[in-house]
Amino acid sequence: MNAARRLVVGIDYGTSNTAVAYALFKKSSKTLPDIEVIGNWSIRDSSDKVPSDVAYDAQGKAVGHGFTIPEDAQTLQWVKLLLEPGQFSDSKKRRKPNTERMWQTYNDLEKLGKRPVAVIADYLSWLWTKVKDEIVQAESISNLFERVEVTIVVTLPACWSDRAKEGMHKAVKQSGIAKDATFLKFASEPEAAAVYGLKSRAKKGEVDEGDCVIVCDAGGGTVDVVSYQIRSLNPLSVDQVVTAQGGFCGSAFINVEFETQLSSFLGSAFAKLSPKQLKLIRDDFEYRIKREYRPGCEKAFSIPVLGIQDDCKGRIKDGEIQPNDAIIEASFESIMSQVLGLIDEQKEGLEAKGLDGRLKGVLLVGGFGGSRFLHERIKQEYPEDEGISVWRGDRSWTAVVQGAVECEALSTSDHATVHSRLSSYNYGVEIRQGSTLKVQWLIRKGQILHEGTTAEPYALRMRDQPWLDIDEYVSLLVSIIRTDHDEVSDELAANTTPYAEVRCRVKTELRRHEKTELVQRDPKVWRIPAELVLALDGPMLSIKCRINGEEGPAVELQYKDDQDRRDSIWSTPSSIAPTTRSGSSFASSSTHSVANQLSPPPSPAHVPAPFPGTPAVKPTLPPGPVNDTNKNRRSTASSLEQATSSPAEKKKWKRPWGGGLIPQDFVWK
Repeated sequence: MNAARRLVVGIDYGTSNTAVAYALFKKSSKTLPDIEVIGNWSIRDSSDKVPSDVAYDAQGKAVGHGFTIPEDAQTLQWVKLLLEPGQFSDSKKRRKPNTERMWQTYNDLEKLGKRPVAVIADYLSWLWTKVKDEIVQAESISNLFERVEVTIVVTLPACWSDRAKEGMHKAVKQSGIAKDATFLKFASEPEAAAVYGLKSRAKKGEVDEGDCVIVCDAGGGTVDVVSYQIRSLNPLSVDQVVTAQGGFCGSAFINVEFETQLSSFLGSAFAKLSPKQLKLIRDDFEYRIKREYRPGCEKAFSIPVLGIQDDCKGRIKDGEIQPNDAIIEASFESIMSQVLGLIDEQKEGLEAKGLDGRLKGVLLVGGFGGSRFLHERIKQEYPEDEGISVWRGDRSWTAVVQGAVECEALSTSDHATVHSRLSSYNYGVEIRQGSTLKVQWLIRKGQILHEGTTAEPYALRMRDQPWLDIDEYVSLLVSIIRTDHDEVSDELAANTTPYAEVRCRVKTELRRHEKTELVQRDPKVWRIPAELVLALDGPMLSIKCRINGEEGPAVELQYKDDQDRRDSIWSTPSSIAPTTRSGSSFASSSTHSVANQLSPPPSPAHVPAPFPGTPAVKPTLPPGPVNDTNKNRRSTASSLEQATSSPAEKKKWKRPWGGGLIPQDFVWK
């Protein structure tokens, strides 16, 4: 490897389209390298982006990606949004308007037996093969990826949950991209766009040190809005000063609303359109009308559709659909209240910190950020005579991916392009103090976090169990609580459920370490020299186990929505701890299924009582037809008893580890 050269590749995987950019430069270079955007995605046309679509046959084999999908193939769209499906239904599980296409993809994946992470991994694997070929061909260097240091930066929406970000992380690893990377990193989409856009504004003298800018990253599926204050211009460095806001109100929802409006406009003629004709309409709206339309536009738009029949009402004339202005305007306005609301929240956040006088402008970036309609509508809301400019970023279509490359290329060990960030959530651990459930908060919403800094650590405890002298390792479970409330109490609300659970595998001999402290005698409980450390690594939540001051083994993080089961106790022998985190270095001494090795549920009287400071885990029964009825609980418990009723099984579990399962309706006393 030529350690003197670096290759930085940025990947902006979007709801509708994906962009890739790269820079190849010497490590010693002090100037910004040239950034190249991959544009050769199709044999027909050059495009800075490629559709994020993929198609499979009935057997689940991929038959096309991006521009290579056959016209008659069933296309899966909006797969990215399925990493966060809970955002598209209300509290009563009713689907929100204009999300039919996403739910259609959801249903298609169910039929194919595929998960969103696997589909995204398939797409990224195809994408990466194309990207490698294009870079090698453009640079004319054989074995380039083996000869230089390679950093791959994948961008993520700021409004995504940690679970969705982790899903993307898994997809990237499954795609095989990481195998070619010396370093794999993730970047916030609005952060990357801010770095790219502010540089050009600074050159024009429109911003100075101390000024604030609201960055509106408007993409296909999401719109992220974040406020930054410029710390320095040369080199560029910014501080986040208001917590990020975001929503699922990107331009893809304009497309769906347009089809809804067009269906009403055409009536029965819309139902007669073939898939090929629908594709022509969608492409013309996406690549022409959306980019040209603006408020008060006097231009009349028509959509040529091959083979369509004219009608007597003038809606279809000479083979062209004649939509009126009201249809197009209604399509755009369907999401504008959400976008403007997000910007207003950022402006209010700046006012609360006394920084509203430093606000210079709103910077629009992202694919939708280049829209003339969006630009004009925001200018109407924020007139320039109020001292606030509204800028459409240079090459906003690819600002995010170019910014990701630039941000990584400019960052050094002594200079961070994004100097500080604010946590969008409160993070804590669920503990018990006496008979009261409490939360020990580790990160607070709005807390300033610098690159590489960590939150207050949480000291782990180990409870005496009969098998500790037999098993070399123990898996300690900690429940993570997360909330976006501005004000939080240390009291645990009655309806609070763990956001995620962390399983940390440590050696049982730590209870005899010289720094271990006995904090309870009956039963014995030790505070061991091990702690959980939470940090925000860019946009990603990072949780690590630190033992005696040094980084310990990797932890297993399991989000609530992904959990099929939870252990009934806060620690288990390593021999039954399952390994579920793909690609993690966490490993059990044995990886047998927990469901196949659990002892029967004990009566509540035999369940070990939790002790002060113990993470209070709320367990559930193993996978199966379990609901809220006692009948199903009893039948599940009975099946477990039958599974362990043989003499061989009873002998196998002569060594208890704390009582097995606890029924869902059991309450700690």
